[in-house]
Formats: sequence, structure tokens, C-alpha cells
Amino acid sequence: MIHHSPPAVIRRANTDDVEELYLLETICFRERRFKREHILWILHNSHAATFIDSDEKTRGTLMLLVEGDVCRVLSLAVHPAVRMQGIGKALMAVAEEWAIENKASVMKLEVSTSNVGAIDFYKKLGYENAGLLAHYYSWGEDAYSMKRELAQRAKS
Repeated sequence: MIHHSPPAVIRRANTDDVEELYLLETICFRERRFKREHILWILHNSHAATFIDSDEKTRGTLMLLVEGDVCRVLSLAVHPAVRMQGIGKALMAVAEEWAIENKASVMKLEVSTSNVGAIDFYKKLGYENAGLLAHYYSWGEDAYSMKRELAQRAKS
């Protein structure tokens, strides 16, 4: 019997969570992580939301920003020890619910062209490749822009 642990508790993050958010960023994105100041900016932004999946420890985090009718996934991080257990999928479902509540009709994100696992994950969730962003990252790496229409869900 395969055991997949469901997300324990997904809750909205606040400024008390900065160190936990930063710690998971350092674990998941060793060289290219958000700085504490950027995380604080997201937490204080009225058009942004950050969610945490945790049991005893933070297992996953998600940072979003609504710009008009577009909700951007700024960061999705799942601790390597608990990947492939549905945490990322559960966080993305929360992201889409929050996006619809905030009048967004499209979800967008950027993902490194070399991050095959993440690209596959997003494709399985219904995201489409919307184009190549040459030299997107500050270190020169390319990214794919990916998107998913939400309008059909908002009507149901």
C-alpha cells in the first residue's frame, strides 16, 4: 500500500512566518532564492498572498501576486523530503481558488527551461507553455512562461 500524506494544514502566512519561508527557500532554491526583504514585501503587499502547508514543520510554501486579471505564481516550494506526495498540487489548488476570489481569470508562472520536473508538474495541472523568455533569470538562464485559464472554473 502506497501512503501519500495529504497536506496537513494549508494556511495563510504572515510576517511571523518569514524565517520559515526563508528557510524553505534556502532548502529548495540554494542559489536563486528570495531574500527575506522580498518575502516581507510579498507578505505586506495587498495584492499578494502567501500560503504554508505544515504539520510539525513547514512542508511547502506558495507565493502569489494578482496583477489585474492575472495571478502570478511567484514561488512554489516543497521540501525535498516530502515531494511527490500531493503537497504542490494541493497548494496550486489553493492558489487557483484564491486567484478566482481575487477576480483573476488566468494563472501565470515562469519556470526554468532546465527544471524538467516542474515543467511536467505544471503540464499535468493543465498549464500550457506560453513562450520562451530568453535570459529571464538574473544569472542568464532561460525560462518558459506557462499559463492556465481559470474562467471556466469561475463560472462553475
